[in-house]
Amino acid sequence: MKLFLKILFIITWVALVAGAVVLMSFANKSHNLQQCTGITVNVDYRDGEHLVTPEILKLQLQKAFGQFENKLLGDISVDKISAFLMENQYLDECDVHLSVEGQLVANVIQCNPVLRVTTMDNMNYYIDRKGKIMLADPKYPVRIVVANGFIGLGNKPQGKNLKSLFEGKKNIAPELLNLNKAFKVSLALANDSIMRALTEQIYVPADGEVTILTKTGSHKVILGDATEMEEKFAKLLTFYKQGLPKVGWAKYKSINLAYKNQVICSK
Repeated sequence: MKLFLKILFIITWVALVAGAVVLMSFANKSHNLQQCTGITVNVDYRDGEHLVTPEILKLQLQKAFGQFENKLLGDISVDKISAFLMENQYLDECDVHLSVEGQLVANVIQCNPVLRVTTMDNMNYYIDRKGKIMLADPKYPVRIVVANGFIGLGNKPQGKNLKSLFEGKKNIAPELLNLNKAFKVSLALANDSIMRALTEQIYVPADGEVTILTKTGSHKVILGDATEMEEKFAKLLTFYKQGLPKVGWAKYKSINLAYKNQVICSK
């Protein structure tokens, strides 16, 4: 009797699984024959400013793949659409799927720049936290710290990662090394809300000595290299609170933080 019940139990489960597979196959086939009702694009800006809009992405998709309305869902490749969207220099992640209602849904996450770079040849780029390089669109300006000076990115770097410009190279151009310093400073600024609010510009001359221009007074702040940024920022803020109020904000032309445990001021 026990053996019979055990066999019956196994047969029942096999039948249920087989039935589920058949139903799923039928549902998938039915879904593939359904017509697409339209396209929805959702952009997560992660509290950043807009570099791209859902309308722009829709137009780009329709230009690349044609109209989606009334197209059979089985003829729509979400993998190809996802790959196409990830070619967009302003996008960090994307998820594309077909809804039960027949909508093509694209949920994308936009990159958020931490630095705007103006190169020696007057090209403008954004760089996000991960080092992704994006061509700056004048129609969508982003209010972030700007870096300029003896810095460069080479030809058509958009869509690449800053690290990739260094890979496999023994002799790295000084303008690229200077840009990397500016990027490291921008990351430190992004993690320090006070310094981020105070900083107007990062300037790196040919000698590679990083300088920042702040919104307080007419002096420049010399950082030297791009190391120990947290310590340098702490020294500067302490000097702002305790030193400058006594002598006035216009007394010094430069504040040098390049040396450990020292703040050197020049008139």
